[in-house]
Amino acid sequence: MAAIFTHIGPQALNRRLQRHLRAGSSDLAPGKLQLPADYYLDPEQWQREREYLFQRLPLLAGFSVELPAPGDYKALQLMDTSVLLIRGDDQRVRAFINSCQHRGGRLKDEGRGHCHKLVCPYHAWRYNRSGELISILDQEKFGELERRQHNLAPLACAEDAGLIFVSLGETVVLEEFLGGMLAELRELGLERWQLWDRRELSTGNWKLAHDGYLDGYHLASLHPHSVGSVVHNNVLLFDHWGPHQRMSFAQKELDRDRAPELPDAGTIIIRTVFPNVSISVARDWGGMISVLWPGASADQSRTEQYFLYAPATENEEYSEQVRAEIALYHNAVRAEDYSMVDKVQQNLAVGSPASVTFGRNELGNQRWHAWLKYYCEQSGEAPSIPTITAQ
Repeated sequence: MAAIFTHIGPQALNRRLQRHLRAGSSDLAPGKLQLPADYYLDPEQWQREREYLFQRLPLLAGFSVELPAPGDYKALQLMDTSVLLIRGDDQRVRAFINSCQHRGGRLKDEGRGHCHKLVCPYHAWRYNRSGELISILDQEKFGELERRQHNLAPLACAEDAGLIFVSLGETVVLEEFLGGMLAELRELGLERWQLWDRRELSTGNWKLAHDGYLDGYHLASLHPHSVGSVVHNNVLLFDHWGPHQRMSFAQKELDRDRAPELPDAGTIIIRTVFPNVSISVARDWGGMISVLWPGASADQSRTEQYFLYAPATENEEYSEQVRAEIALYHNAVRAEDYSMVDKVQQNLAVGSPASVTFGRNELGNQRWHAWLKYYCEQSGEAPSIPTITAQ
């Protein structure tokens, strides 16, 4: 199984990790962080997160490989909004509110497909792939109408690095928001891969779930038979670009006695795109991308798991290896991580512990919560939030 987890990463990361292994150290925060249990329970805090994070920041809505050709579409729910993604004849992906501008009919049910035109199933109004109203059923009976005023309602949308982002609120310049993380994502080459599977999981508060994706402290104890068997526990690098992070783990082949001139191997990397995306992907191989969403209340959340790998070949051994890794990832999150999140949620609800403590070694968690606090405190008419522009 070790080959499944191998990440072909930069040699510089290996050398940094080996220095930690020799010294028995890790990247550390200056001190500890304590958060009250109510932080994971309070409906008002949950509502602030929905408003200041999920209604304003770029959200991962899809992947380029889901919409490879003009006319390919994806309908999905982003928070309370039904969203329709469609690739136009100009190869550009656009996002619209999934609502006919006649009487609000839902244009497409959730899922993916292909269409030449978007036809509302309610009264058969027709839109082109750019969202323009092109025909009205029996218009001579309906009456005169300024069609341009009834085009589909656009949402800010941007596609880069094989990822499609949508903003439900303010326009966003994606390059500014992602910063240095964008180069990291482009390097993965996700646009050349294949979506092998998509699964969903539910658990407690979305922040409790997200804490696990930033935590290298629990691998040996909670995942002893999967990733914990191939990495050094609690030996980590944390690099960051604004609110986005890269967490690097040392595989056990990077032991203390090996020379620092090892080739580009032995590192597992997890990238976090703020606020809710965890990318556990090995370059030139594949992996799992998790997108976490607040649920119907503060104590609920939903996670979408996308499994992207190199396209299937006639080599059945390769396909079996991919399917085995998908099952391994999914089951580890479901039966180990999220089972623990459910239990933590129950304990916090009865006040034990009264606060949650993050140690110096839990630097990724500390940074993520600091940025969450920053964005949730942004209010007023001109918040300091990098802002994808609808074109």
